[in-house]
Amino acid sequence: MKRRMLVVIAILVAMLAIVQGCGKEEEKADVFTGFETEIVESELEEDVEMEEIESFEFVEKEADIAVNTKPQEYEIQIFASQKATDLDAVRSELQKLGFKTKTVKKVVNGENWYRLRLSNIFNISDAKKIGDEIKSKIASIDDVWIQKVL
Repeated sequence: MKRRMLVVIAILVAMLAIVQGCGKEEEKADVFTGFETEIVESELEEDVEMEEIESFEFVEKEADIAVNTKPQEYEIQIFASQKATDLDAVRSELQKLGFKTKTVKKVVNGENWYRLRLSNIFNISDAKKIGDEIKSKIASIDDVWIQKVL
């Protein structure tokens, strides 16, 4: 009989502890909800501060446009040869079409190569169009090399 009484008391104590633990969690939730309300209020205050700063936003937008609009990143190589004089005929044809050119000297495996490129820098779509135009107008040019400027 004493054993049963001890078991019943132990069960009651355990149930009481569980019930009390649940009550504490509800109190914590209420405290946390109040804290969330404070955060929302401070976010509203930050929004007001941002409105004050927005009068200077036009300067930042201009800077973003200057940084983000970098469409001209490619060079077009028209011709390459180990003799610099071989570039003269192609250069002359390109000048007749209105293109400015430059010669880039590159050493490959110990040998000099002279590369004839257009002086301008283009975005990729314009580089492809201009390359196609040059191939169609100069019979000696079968292909062009479009290279990204590093």
